[in-house]
Amino acid sequence: TVTVTATPPPTVDAFTATAAVCDDGGGTNPPDAVLDLAPNSVQPYSVSYRLLRISTGVTGAIIGPATFNSDASGVITIAPTYAQMGNAPDTQGYQVIITSIVNTATGCSGSVPIDGPILIVNPRPAVPTGAVGAIACSSALSGATVSV
Repeated sequence: TVTVTATPPPTVDAFTATAAVCDDGGGTNPPDAVLDLAPNSVQPYSVSYRLLRISTGVTGAIIGPATFNSDASGVITIAPTYAQMGNAPDTQGYQVIITSIVNTATGCSGSVPIDGPILIVNPRPAVPTGAVGAIACSSALSGATVSV
């Protein structure tokens, strides 16, 4: 038996990352991966993915499946936790790789793997050294350069 549905299987229009962040220890909120899918309509999806740490080439365990509902434009937001990144900042980042995507209303699966964007968590800046308690004054109308 073949079942024909009016909704096509999910395909990728775009897959982008939100801005890089700095490590804030346990309070770090990593960037999100924004997956824009066709069809451009509200759809329920079951998604599984992995994170590839670019600097080491190590791919983590499968995360999910998790349920997402796309918005009216077909967009879902995947928000890995810092713990899923091993609580480790990395300037080269973590690539999101979709390993499974299924429209749970139609049962249609999308083609995988889907290589996604790289999410970057930068290391916390080093504590400054050599600072001195001083007053900086300038009579120039444009101000003065101050190093901290």
